[in-house]
Amino acid sequence: PLPVKLVNFDCKMINSNLVFSWSTETEISSYGFEIQSANGNSDNMLIDWETIGFIEGQGNSNSPRSYSYKIQNFQSGIHYFRLKMIDTDGKFEYSNIISIEIPAPNETRLLQNYPNAFNSETTIEFQISSASRTVIQIFDVRGELIHTIVNDILEPGYYSRKFNYKVANLNLSSGVYFYRLIAQDLKTNHITTKTKKMLLMQ
Repeated sequence: PLPVKLVNFDCKMINSNLVFSWSTETEISSYGFEIQSANGNSDNMLIDWETIGFIEGQGNSNSPRSYSYKIQNFQSGIHYFRLKMIDTDGKFEYSNIISIEIPAPNETRLLQNYPNAFNSETTIEFQISSASRTVIQIFDVRGELIHTIVNDILEPGYYSRKFNYKVANLNLSSGVYFYRLIAQDLKTNHITTKTKKMLLMQ
């Protein structure tokens, strides 16, 4: 028997996130679902598949089940996705391939970190509207550089990065800190700078 009887598989862009949803009618020895992605056009979309997430299955189920999965880091362009449905014996089957075209953000933005206030870890989301040399850094209230989170050339798209001062081996005290985005457009050399405040509470 097949691992699952899949009813639907869909992907939508919601609040700068890609949200996958699917449902099953029944599951037999279902171990789980790998969400896989590929980029390109119709001539090469069947190569270079990459697993971007995993959700556990229900094992054996005779009733409908619904699933969802969210990703926050993706570039603009056409993306292809499929599910790899795996049973407990290692056998698997693929779902139909779906595609979604993500437009480039219309502006470069730095979003408010969350949670805020935070204890040890927080998430910083940002959007890049054109290919840019991108830097994101953390500063204290005196303006001294504490840590660099991003220093890379990024394509247009939606991104998020984790900041955990303990993982970064930083000795920080509770208080106000600032994080700054600097994006230099590779074509025009125009520089966009955005700064926001965050609160560390131990």
